[in-house]
Amino acid sequence: MLLVCVRKSPLSRIFSVALFVLLGASSLAAEPLPPHGGMPPGPEGRAEAYLAARQFEQALQAYRGLVEKDPESSRAIRGRVRAYEGLGRRAAAETDLKERLKRHPSASAVNYGLGYLYYLEKRDAVAEERFQEAVRQNSANALAWNNWGALKIRTKSYTEAVEMVQRAIALDPHNSMFYSNLYRVYQKLGDSGLFFAELRKHKAAGDEVRARGYGKALARDIRQQGFRLYAEGKTRAALEKFAQVVEVFKASGDTGGQVAALFGLGLLYEELGDKAKAGEIYREVLVLSPGHLQAREKVEK
Repeated sequence: MLLVCVRKSPLSRIFSVALFVLLGASSLAAEPLPPHGGMPPGPEGRAEAYLAARQFEQALQAYRGLVEKDPESSRAIRGRVRAYEGLGRRAAAETDLKERLKRHPSASAVNYGLGYLYYLEKRDAVAEERFQEAVRQNSANALAWNNWGALKIRTKSYTEAVEMVQRAIALDPHNSMFYSNLYRVYQKLGDSGLFFAELRKHKAAGDEVRARGYGKALARDIRQQGFRLYAEGKTRAALEKFAQVVEVFKASGDTGGQVAALFGLGLLYEELGDKAKAGEIYREVLVLSPGHLQAREKVEK
């Protein structure tokens, strides 16, 4: 089918913004947030909100309360280190963690926190020692396994990195960061196709959580490729990437992601002037999500 490119108009710019928002949100659309996939409720949610808003001093205090309540919360320790990092206070972070380690010498989370801090400082040897100690103290510390794997990516020990990140995923299959790291390893190995093969394997085995985790990581990368192509004016190539995003969500069984990506694809076809193809896609959206108001409005125009 011939795609007709049109000059950018105010209307097309509106489509561009909508496309960015919809495809950018597609990996989280139309499903409840998993235990570690989004912002949790309560004090932890507030701490993460402060961090996301770059209100680092408030985040530091919020995470302090969480760490005092549960010294073995690696997630809270990580958040506190990130708050210190945002404030440019790495030395204070190290002092804080070492003092905590004196009070809680068997706390895997604190050793993980020191490893994470040293990882940020690119002190790889001492970071690895801390990660190793963290998983020795608690072999179920998924964040420590993942960060150790990230360190192995940096040192180009890719086989070990795969093993470590896959172990993190097995311990906490809801954490999207782990899948992104695993995808990075396969990219470094020049075998990103293996990542998609594993997605299909987990889907076939009925492991919906892992299939979606793989799918979101892969879709995120392809989507960013599409955005770059679109920004460069390579609209046809961008459209192909966005179509691949739809197929990834379809393969992983992520209906919410598929719906949002399809609607964004329809907007792009509409911007290109191919209203017939856009209408076909909007009707496909309605098959998957009959209550999708924007797609229904497009079809009924």
